[in-house]
Amino acid sequence: MRLLRLLLLTSLITAAVSGVGVLLALPFGGRVQFIAGTVAGTLGVLLSIRAVIHLGWFDVERRRGGSIGGMVGLALASPLVAMTPTNLPAILGASLLVGACVIFGSGFGAAR
Repeated sequence: MRLLRLLLLTSLITAAVSGVGVLLALPFGGRVQFIAGTVAGTLGVLLSIRAVIHLGWFDVERRRGGSIGGMVGLALASPLVAMTPTNLPAILGASLLVGACVIFGSGFGAAR
């Protein structure tokens, strides 16, 4: 249960912040949207790690591994979302990929 809530919260925060970045770049075209979504997603990963630490759901000492794992997940998920922007299951899978990579990067024992 602890891993599931960590997965869902990190995925949700990252996807929401990334989505805001994409929406703000909407008037500028697809390439700028991709860059804005990726930059905002990076901030989203860092914010999500900070949020779960603040809630006491994550071991503070494993923050670096979780952040690196989240960035790797974002690097894998961003092109997937850019290639299939209208496919909702692909978007949901990509956002869950970020949360899973946070868990893999930090280790399964990081969830409290």
